[in-house]
Amino acid sequence: MNAPASPRLHLQALDILRGMSALAVYVAHLTQQFLHPDAMGWAGQALELLGVVGVAVFFVLSGFLIHMGGLRERERSGQQDWAQYARRRFLRIVPAYVLALVAYALASQHLGSNMISEATWLGFVSHLFFFSSFVPGEYQSINAIFWTVVVELHFYALYPLLLRLTRGWQPWAVFGGTWVLGMVFFFGATALTQAGEIRVMWQHMAPGLFWKWTLGMLLAEIAVRGHAPWLRALLSRTWLLPAVLLGIWAGTFLWHQPSLALNYKRFVLPFFCAALVGLFLFSGLRQWRSALGEWLGDISYSVYLWHPLALAATAALPLPNFGAQVLVSLGLTLLVSHLSFKWVEQPMMRMARSG
Repeated sequence: MNAPASPRLHLQALDILRGMSALAVYVAHLTQQFLHPDAMGWAGQALELLGVVGVAVFFVLSGFLIHMGGLRERERSGQQDWAQYARRRFLRIVPAYVLALVAYALASQHLGSNMISEATWLGFVSHLFFFSSFVPGEYQSINAIFWTVVVELHFYALYPLLLRLTRGWQPWAVFGGTWVLGMVFFFGATALTQAGEIRVMWQHMAPGLFWKWTLGMLLAEIAVRGHAPWLRALLSRTWLLPAVLLGIWAGTFLWHQPSLALNYKRFVLPFFCAALVGLFLFSGLRQWRSALGEWLGDISYSVYLWHPLALAATAALPLPNFGAQVLVSLGLTLLVSHLSFKWVEQPMMRMARSG
């Protein structure tokens, strides 16, 4: 078994990847808002795929960072302080999310888009208390991206079980168990519900998606505990990047077979996204430094939360062309995200560290 990686692991490169992923989601939703991707053939599929890639990378990164922290705390103190874990996770995610939820609920009375729907009290309360994933008609209400934040919080709630399992099981067995659970849950939901909104809601619940998060757990086991040295050696090859990017974009070649393309995104794409994260961890890409990229990484969560509002506000303006729509929506997104990070996220992170 290889020795554990250096403590810092050059995580600045992951900040850049996180910023790129947030911009990828923005570009996908920009395309949906102002263009007609269904009429653009493979190019439209490629642009829409950016959103799927961004979310998958976010899930993998989250699993990696949370499990890396859990492993290190266990090695340092022999146990996990779950109260502190809950406090830090809550302060990192929830205050900015609640602010965005209130803002979208108010804005939805005046702005509408393919991502923003008029808020109801049931929708607001179910999002506020993180059970919207179980309420038909509300799982994607108010802001269509809120479901991923709710599911992310469900992942956090499942993590104590995951950490306990890694004490007695090999990481591959833990991942395999979550993968089997995900497949059974997904196909069970498909078999037991009719095609439509309720089926999609069930397919996007945490048990069906947790395996994507545990891909990040595997990377943390490799980085911190030296598991699977052969895989670390493989992911240390920078030349592997073109093959991984080709694997990510392979789904666009299936644009004329929508069902096959959708299943590729669901079941194959996350592995290539995990490989991309691994390359940023272990290959020469870990040395990448960019002040702009790291700033985008810092504000990436706020970019993710606020870009649908910026797109809807831009759509309401009498702008002359698509170029103007890009400039205005991107400028609004970055400005609001920077303020949200500075005034909400940063103070909450300082409070979490002080505890």
